[in-house]
Amino acid sequence: MNIKQLENEIENMGIDPENINIGVRGRYDACFNLIHKKNGKWEIFYGEQGKKFDAQLFSTQEEACDALVKLLRNRLNDKELEDKPKYWHGYRRYAERYQINTITGIFIFSMLCGIAGAGYQIYLGEINYMFWIWIGWIVVFGICTYCSRGERANELFEYIGQILVQLFCLLIGVAIMIVMPIVNIPQYISGETDLFSLIATICLEPVMAVWVYWNYRVIRDDYGDDFKEYFEEKKAKVKERKEAKAANRSKDNP
Repeated sequence: MNIKQLENEIENMGIDPENINIGVRGRYDACFNLIHKKNGKWEIFYGEQGKKFDAQLFSTQEEACDALVKLLRNRLNDKELEDKPKYWHGYRRYAERYQINTITGIFIFSMLCGIAGAGYQIYLGEINYMFWIWIGWIVVFGICTYCSRGERANELFEYIGQILVQLFCLLIGVAIMIVMPIVNIPQYISGETDLFSLIATICLEPVMAVWVYWNYRVIRDDYGDDFKEYFEEKKAKVKERKEAKAANRSKDNP
């Protein structure tokens, strides 16, 4: 069975195509996945809440498609899945319809907070490290806002670009969590800063903690397996080269 036949079979089974992901990256929002991996193999699994279930690897597309159909039939007969009809009756389409606007709204609000923070620093006449942190904040959330709409993310970022942006967001969060308390608390004690800066520091810590954890989860869930496979392939290639060199040396020195 090829992908076209698989799509026809999914339609005949009455499953919402939105609950099937066929591509190179997995989805974990109550979705069945058929993934073509970089090493040429095919993987099927059911992704939910950032975790893989019933994951299987295959060498050919046909084997993977046949196995996915079997997995779909088993899941449809599963009472636990029947107790969650929202996955099969347009719930995810309804959720995604508003989710993208909600995420974009959060990004815009965060960007406006950065603009307000930078404006406050300018109002105080303090163009210091905090001003540049706010500028970085504006840039990060400006990019996130731009890339959260339509197909622009696919056009703007390739795979590596997405990872770099995610890592950058993670590091920005860690830097803010570490730098702001170290600098602002002693300055407030010595009277160099006002109460507003101290309150902003205290309020920002849990927000940054959530931000860092969220970015960590995205990196781990979306790219963790790819990193693992990459390093395993590298180790295998190094091992092959060493074995080939050893074999050549043994031939040269019988």
